[in-house]
Amino acid sequence: MASVTGRGTGTHRGDEGRVSAAEVLVLEALRTGGPQTIEQLAYAMKQVSWSQVFLAVDRLSRSGAVRPSRVDRGGYRVMLGGAA
Repeated sequence: MASVTGRGTGTHRGDEGRVSAAEVLVLEALRTGGPQTIEQLAYAMKQVSWSQVFLAVDRLSRSGAVRPSRVDRGGYRVMLGGAA
């Protein structure tokens, strides 16, 4: 089971097995609120920065836990993926 860390984003090469606090928050927000834009996620998560949300979505998308899809110029909607 992956560990949760509140420090940093957990995106360094040695941290593949760790899940950041921002990743946990993103997954929980998507489970309870359904698909959302990155901006909606960042606005709802006052305890983490926009950058942390973006990095969490990036990492989660690489693992298949979430699926971002482009909705307009520069905007992305994020939904749970098959590995979530």
